[in-house]
Amino acid sequence: MKVPRAAAAAIVALSACGIVHDRSVRDDLREESARVGLALVEARSERIAVIPFDGTTRYYKAGYSQPLTAAFGRNGTLVAWHRSSIWGPTELIVTSISGRVVTRALSPTPDFYPGAITEEAGLLEFWGTMPGNHRAGLYWAALDLSKIGFIDSLQTGDEPFGDWSPDGSKLVYSKSGVVRVFDMRSQRSTPIVRGRDPTWAPNGKWISFRGPDELAALITIDGTSVPWSVGRRKPCSPLRWSPDGRFVSFSERRHFPLLGGYYRVVICRVSDGRDVAIRTLGISWPDLLGFHWILRYREFCHDCTPSEPFS
Repeated sequence: MKVPRAAAAAIVALSACGIVHDRSVRDDLREESARVGLALVEARSERIAVIPFDGTTRYYKAGYSQPLTAAFGRNGTLVAWHRSSIWGPTELIVTSISGRVVTRALSPTPDFYPGAITEEAGLLEFWGTMPGNHRAGLYWAALDLSKIGFIDSLQTGDEPFGDWSPDGSKLVYSKSGVVRVFDMRSQRSTPIVRGRDPTWAPNGKWISFRGPDELAALITIDGTSVPWSVGRRKPCSPLRWSPDGRFVSFSERRHFPLLGGYYRVVICRVSDGRDVAIRTLGISWPDLLGFHWILRYREFCHDCTPSEPFS
């Protein structure tokens, strides 16, 4: 649906008025940025926006050949770069936040999209179609791709990525509107609850997801509901936990009668649900994959530029 220009301008004005909600949350985030380099990153192809809380947004472009996709480790310390090319083999390059190459390997198939990374277990989850079995779906792999295993096939409309447990022994994902947990030891998946976009809390005890009612839900690993301060929010992306578990970030839609709506990125403090809105995404951009947390953003962003074009 097209939005009239005047209405769009009104929405932008309304969104600008509410970009920061709670000063105490902003202060907490600023302190963490100064102390451990906490920041959010948005990765879309070679375009990566780095959003710290003690400075302005910076922009980063990898030095690898294009086109490129990037996936970030759940602890915010590793990056998986996937370089694809029509002229040669595709390649996976895993680096630390500082840029040190951890491993480098040829992708097993051109149809390869890296997702969740667990630093502890040294594992990567990816979506793709492996040669030989022609099964499109989720796979796990060692970071050097020396070992690869099948997780599950996916249906049209399923989210292509999951999230590792803090110890890397399990992966949570959704299929056909059901949250499932894949166990690396048994190599089996178990359905636990109806919902989408599950993510694992850093304490290892909880899984957050978007429920059938669109509300932000929280459960234990056996499916027991857990009350929490974010439970009244309606995210339209996964709820990403900060490495210390104090915050969750997600995208949500703001709606105004007659004017339409827009999307924005919100950070909630888990202890009390207080929030800040840190980025307006526009009228028709829901950001379905969500932003990711990193630590030591100054090391990652040592050659970033404060504005486009990217470095």
